[in-house]
Amino acid sequence: MLDPKLAALLAALIVFAAMLTIDAFERRQAMQDQRLHVLERAAVLSEKLEAVISTPVSIARAIAVVYAAHPDLPEDEFIKLAEQARISSPGILNIALFRDTVICCIYPIKGNEKLVGLDFRKLPAQWPAYQNMIATHQPVIAGPLKLVEGGEAVVVRIPVYRADPVSGEEYFIGAVGAPILFDSLLREAGISDIEKTMVVAIRGRDGLGHKGEVIYGSPDVFAAKHVSQEVSLTIGNWEIAAYPRSGWGADAPMFSVIRVLGGLLCLLAAALAYILSCHYRRRVENE
Repeated sequence: MLDPKLAALLAALIVFAAMLTIDAFERRQAMQDQRLHVLERAAVLSEKLEAVISTPVSIARAIAVVYAAHPDLPEDEFIKLAEQARISSPGILNIALFRDTVICCIYPIKGNEKLVGLDFRKLPAQWPAYQNMIATHQPVIAGPLKLVEGGEAVVVRIPVYRADPVSGEEYFIGAVGAPILFDSLLREAGISDIEKTMVVAIRGRDGLGHKGEVIYGSPDVFAAKHVSQEVSLTIGNWEIAAYPRSGWGADAPMFSVIRVLGGLLCLLAAALAYILSCHYRRRVENE
């Protein structure tokens, strides 16, 4: 005959084991839901960043096409084009026209006078990206980098080539550049709202993706357990890393309820087993 105390202990252990199984299942489900939520928020941030950057890239390409067709593009014609372009994308700080490696025209000129005549060969921080653009014949997104005129910006540059009428070989004639303030870009993408619930970092300086330096947030985010999302810049990419600000698997109110109910059920099962065992023992003794 089973001792009432032992019966109570066994009943409590069985209920406790069942509650542990339920708790583990709920935690796995909560982790999956949490991961999915973070991925969705990171994807939204990625899409917004791509949208914000795509407009300046398209504008710079359009001006580059005109420049390629008219290498002797007069300054007043360039200003008209740049003026219309900035109306379409107010986030652009300015639009510069390069003759070879030298800025020959810029809009707006006010506040940017010192940039006219600037030779990028003399800028160690910006020359490598410009040189790479010439060598690869590909547009580049440089930075974020510190601008000569102050501030930190992502700079879109589109190289312009002309074909030699005799040999047909293309030769570099210049470029079109358009810097976008990095803080403005992030603000427009809504990163502050996402950071209310998540820790976020971005890497990929000069569009180098996971090989590039961290350009926003702490490098520790990439070392921690995180989810990743790629930002396609058309010209290279960035990588977003994010995790919940409260941490993975942080206790939700539901888990507290499960624990309380589990404790009560353990006590109830133990009490019921004890009472039934005592009743059964007395009945056997009476018989």
